[in-house]
Amino acid sequence: MIKLGFQILAVTFAKITPQHPQDLKLLQKARDFVYKHPIIIFASTDRGVNFDRVAISIHKDYADCYKFIQELKRDYEEFYTIIETFVVSLKSDKIIRQISLKGIAGCLEKEKMSEMDIFAVFA
Repeated sequence: MIKLGFQILAVTFAKITPQHPQDLKLLQKARDFVYKHPIIIFASTDRGVNFDRVAISIHKDYADCYKFIQELKRDYEEFYTIIETFVVSLKSDKIIRQISLKGIAGCLEKEKMSEMDIFAVFA
């Protein structure tokens, strides 16, 4: 991500207010917000750690991230009781593993090789 110019990864968690659990207006508003912000690389609803919404976004710098979080809070304050963001510097020396799809590619390659071994047995 650094090579692409992104320095910040943000994981934002939110808890919806009890008044809006199945609000279709909120769902459409959330979809519009996600499509308006291509920096959001993942967004979903589910349950965990006292939240029921999660979004992962990438940002050029901290100022860009801060602006994004403020917009999110402003646009959704009526719908959510809590919005919290975990911000990670992608330039930090504390990163255990950088974002990479190489590991996934390796797993898929191993899986493909295993399938080929199985087919070889039946050939």
